[in-house]
Amino acid sequence: SGSSSEDVPPSSPRLGSSAPLDVLPEAEYLTESDWKHLVGGCKTKKYDKGEVIVPYGTTYQRMYQIVQGKVRVETEKEGKSITLNVFREPETFGETSFFVWEKGTSYQVVAETEVVLYAIEGHFVAILFNMVPGFAGRFFRFLGAILSRRITHSK
Repeated sequence: SGSSSEDVPPSSPRLGSSAPLDVLPEAEYLTESDWKHLVGGCKTKKYDKGEVIVPYGTTYQRMYQIVQGKVRVETEKEGKSITLNVFREPETFGETSFFVWEKGTSYQVVAETEVVLYAIEGHFVAILFNMVPGFAGRFFRFLGAILSRRITHSK
């Protein structure tokens, strides 16, 4: 991450007070215990306006939830920047990285304002799959519901 981003612990036991993941409509697919486990591996990251959060060509398995601010997903075509999507709190992005292993992103994610994010790493989620009975199914149902809502609202 960039020069001004930093890893700090989550600001509360429920992923922060301003925009916790569990306020998303899809939160019902995970139990209260699931949320507690997810919080354990969550990192808070801060970015300045204009700072690149996910650079072009990145290979990752990570989901982000916006606590504060706004990000844009962009790509380049013929040397021009094209905005593909804009996300604001409490929305998430990066979910597709749990379904598709890209060799490098064809897009980048940029902080459109000062941004505070929660990052949930794929390797931590994989540990939870093995530790918490039924978590894998509930987690993928949660992600599927987020993606379904996004596709439905983009039409």
